[in-house]
Amino acid sequence: MLEPSLAPSLSPRDATNAAVAAALTAIESLDAILTVADALVAAGRRVDLSGLEAEAEALCSAVLTLGPRSAAARGLRLGLECLLRRVDRLRAGLTTVPAVPERPEAATP
Repeated sequence: MLEPSLAPSLSPRDATNAAVAAALTAIESLDAILTVADALVAAGRRVDLSGLEAEAEALCSAVLTLGPRSAAARGLRLGLECLLRRVDRLRAGLTTVPAVPERPEAATP
């Protein structure tokens, strides 16, 4: 994200480049989170996706600064669509994979 104090000193092109870089970083971060989440779900482990919301908000904020019709925003579309498909697959996996306890309970006599 751009620091408010730095924004006025950036040219429009520099601001766009910084916003694209922030969006790409957020896409990569979300992709990494989803990779770990996919592996955990596949192993039947519980997954806490609370951090995913904050990452998604950062990504949306970065893309919104570009404007909906900008070429830079359109250039991010493929990455955003890929993330959406991964979230959809993760959501489907969460509903189809039975949870396996992380620690087996000791059998009681």
